[in-house]
Amino acid sequence: MRGYRYLLLAVVVALTTAVYVYNYCANLHVAVSVVVAARDLPQYHRLSPGDVRVVRIDPDARHPDAAIDLDCLQGLRLRTPVLEGEQILYNKVSEVEMDPGYLHLLAPEQRAFLIPDQPGRMPATALAAGSRVDLVYVGDSAAGGFSVAKCLLQGLQVLHVPTAPLGLRGEETAAGVIVAVTPAQAEQIAFALETGRVYITVDPLDMKPLSTTGVDVMSLFRQEVVQ
Repeated sequence: MRGYRYLLLAVVVALTTAVYVYNYCANLHVAVSVVVAARDLPQYHRLSPGDVRVVRIDPDARHPDAAIDLDCLQGLRLRTPVLEGEQILYNKVSEVEMDPGYLHLLAPEQRAFLIPDQPGRMPATALAAGSRVDLVYVGDSAAGGFSVAKCLLQGLQVLHVPTAPLGLRGEETAAGVIVAVTPAQAEQIAFALETGRVYITVDPLDMKPLSTTGVDVMSLFRQEVVQ
């Protein structure tokens, strides 16, 4: 009788184990692999092996554009921020040759601002991405003459230099600069452009900010205005 009980218990354990194994294998068969972020990743971040990992999820939870291959994502840039555990989508990454340009150089609190300049005033070779520039504002008086010239902002980082052909030989000249600014600085520059003229000066590599008094018609020829 005791042997029968042991036999019955063994059968129950075997059936239970078989059910668990079947369910486990069934889940392995149904689950699909996707690539997810291993940590929070910012916009325009270039993906490296430690940024992503492969997990298995229910097919219904997989996004139609979800990436499934780690290798194909290496070196690509994210078009949008991605949170840890979020699926990496193919339509949210950029190919290496589709470099987003200067946008990835901007800090979260910065914006890219185009300051136009008259073609021919500055050769294209005078500026390059990474250069630093100052802006000088010349404001119009109510009578229509120039009332004051004053250094508006100093040490702005150049992100890009748009160029335009000049003359019959088609020589390249700078048509302005795209600089990194804060929203408050963008307001200053926009107001200056609308109410007067803005001139661009190129900073040296060891640039140091200098305070200026500004120049008007009365102080234009006074030597003490030269700092």
